[in-house]
Amino acid sequence: MTAELEFVAATEADSDRLSDIMLGAPGQLTTDVGLRLFGISDHGKAQRLWRVINGTAEAWRHVTLAKSHNETVGILMTESLDVSIGPSLLFRALLLFGPLWLLRLPKRMGLQSAVNTKGPEGAFSVSELHVAPSARGGGIGAALLVEAEGQARAGGHDAMTLQTLTENPAIHLYERFGFKVVETRTDAEYEAVTGVSGYHRMLKRLA
Repeated sequence: MTAELEFVAATEADSDRLSDIMLGAPGQLTTDVGLRLFGISDHGKAQRLWRVINGTAEAWRHVTLAKSHNETVGILMTESLDVSIGPSLLFRALLLFGPLWLLRLPKRMGLQSAVNTKGPEGAFSVSELHVAPSARGGGIGAALLVEAEGQARAGGHDAMTLQTLTENPAIHLYERFGFKVVETRTDAEYEAVTGVSGYHRMLKRLA
């Protein structure tokens, strides 16, 4: 499938599709961890909220799409989401999940902050890299990493960095591609809520 891939910049019209790919499918590790962290049991409601969040943050501005036969099968995001939690987003979350969920949200966000790592200054950041559930196993993840490295070198960067869950099977792909773990942050409360211990920060030198 990778031989048929083309890489194009996302547009606003792609917002819902890239949101759905980022969220993933039930049973997927990254999806389940996110839903457990934020206390969400309804995947459909999570999908609706995630579409609003990405639309508000205009996530598509920093995304390259991997397309096969004109279908988006993967995404590469190179800047973190800049989410503004304004009144409209809070109101939508209130309608979907209720007031108790909103009251618990700051603590859940604090748990995420406890395990977040920070990439080194000047490194090209792979903020998000996802393959559509229906397209996995075809080498698209590796192709996205190759595309990311091309963008990094074109931008004059001497290193690439990403953050991934400590239990993410994709770590083996990143290691084969030359990434190494340079920092690990774990937290007992985060693990009790999500079932995973925390995050690795990985780095690949390009020089």
